[in-house]
This record gives sequence, C-alpha cells and structure tokens, in this order.
Amino acid sequence: MPVKAFLNDQLSLRVHIMHDAMQVGDFLEMARFYAENLHYTERDLINIIDGSADFSAMTRDDLATLAEVFATLQRGLRTAMIRRSLWVCADTHAWRLLEIWLKDRHSHDGRATDVYLVATLDDGECAYDRAELEAVKHWRGFEQFATFAAAD
Repeated sequence: MPVKAFLNDQLSLRVHIMHDAMQVGDFLEMARFYAENLHYTERDLINIIDGSADFSAMTRDDLATLAEVFATLQRGLRTAMIRRSLWVCADTHAWRLLEIWLKDRHSHDGRATDVYLVATLDDGECAYDRAELEAVKHWRGFEQFATFAAAD
C-alpha cells in the first residue's frame, strides 16, 4: 500500500509514510478521504518518503492535476490556524518532483499551511520541536487511521 496515514491525537499530528510505486490515483484517493473526513486536515502533517518510494510514473501533468485538487480541498477549509507541513525526502528524483509540487507554497497562498522540504527527519527542527520529532522517530502515540492506494 503506497501511503499509510498515522495520527497522534495528543500532538495533533498526522504522519504519512509513502513507499513503493506511487501513482496519481493514490493521491486522488487521499484527497477524496480527506474531503469526506475534514477533521483530520486540521492537524499538522509530516510526509515521509521512504527509500522504496518510486515516483517514476508521476508526470508534471499529474502534479498539476493533484495541485489543483489539493488546493481546492485546502482552500475550502475554515481554519484560523496556520498548519505545518513537513516533507522528508532523501531521494534526489523524488526531491525534484517535490520541488515542483511545493513551488510557491507558503502560509499566505490561501491554504493556511507553512511548508518545509528537508532531507532527514532530524532536519525538521525548522518546523517541529525536538519532542515532536522524537515522537515520530519512535512512533510514540501514533495509530494508523488510513491507507491510500488507487484501486487496481
């Protein structure tokens, strides 16, 4: 399963782990789930691209489609708080796609989210404190709440 989603209620923090062959449909399934379960979107998010993740099937057109879908979802949220979104990616190919995906993203783009791209979880101190990162690193207080994968 390409994306597993976890939640730590105490920290109000979601974590997505992305692995294996990633398809545009996996992310469309994620958007559909969150549109139907908006309460999850109120929490901060750390996206971890693990070493097995393969984004080679993703194109710039796919990214444009996904950007539109997620922008629509996020702009429809009624949040008074700025959320944090950290992307952790050590893979150079995936990093290039993420740079395209995250281009011009910031808390003033109508999506109420500060976005960061880092190579390691430890580099995430630009957005999260050490206790939050340690909780993620050791999976303290997290429970899986969803898996996102396109139907075959």
